[in-house]
Amino acid sequence: MKTMKLLFTLLIVAIAVNGFGQNITGSAHDFRDGSGGVETWNGSGEICLPCHAPHNNVDPTTTAGLLWNHTLAANGSYTPYASLTMDATAPATVTGSSVLCLSCHDGTVGLEQFGNNPGGVAADMTTIFPEGDFGTDLSNDHPISFAYSDGGTGLAAEGASTAVGGTIATDLLYGGAGGDVECSSCHDVHDAQDNLALLKIDNAASALCLTCHLK
Repeated sequence: MKTMKLLFTLLIVAIAVNGFGQNITGSAHDFRDGSGGVETWNGSGEICLPCHAPHNNVDPTTTAGLLWNHTLAANGSYTPYASLTMDATAPATVTGSSVLCLSCHDGTVGLEQFGNNPGGVAADMTTIFPEGDFGTDLSNDHPISFAYSDGGTGLAAEGASTAVGGTIATDLLYGGAGGDVECSSCHDVHDAQDNLALLKIDNAASALCLTCHLK
């Protein structure tokens, strides 16, 4: 009986260890003063607060009801992806959930500039985590805010696969089928899948790329 209890205990521990990290706790988006994730800036000791606030959030009219708490980029002017070999029509500017991502990742807003921390330092992504600073020129980054279908002028015209691992390309669109390709098409900011770089699909053997790109 003692042996069975020991085996059961070890099984529970193994499950717990295997499951650790499959959420925002301990991920790159764990903002607790550097105590949990890889960042070192001051998140006021909380994981969620730099991005979301249950009350008095920053801009409830433009952030899709996400209780957004981080200061949005004031510039809002981005150079979209461009390529001589691409037929898809580029957007006028970044839209959708990518606006929220870029409030940190375009390097123009201090990471500690969120609604409940008005006295935070203004250090931005360029100094705190330069690998995550994409700037406002996105012409050499993966297309975001591009329509997927849009009557043959969207990214679908570039060629898309039908299914990889049970996932079809349109499952990853912001807004569902007929929506746009955004940062959140590839990345899960809450790290539910526990993949490198917060990816929604493990990109081993380019599996994530091949979900959308037929090559």
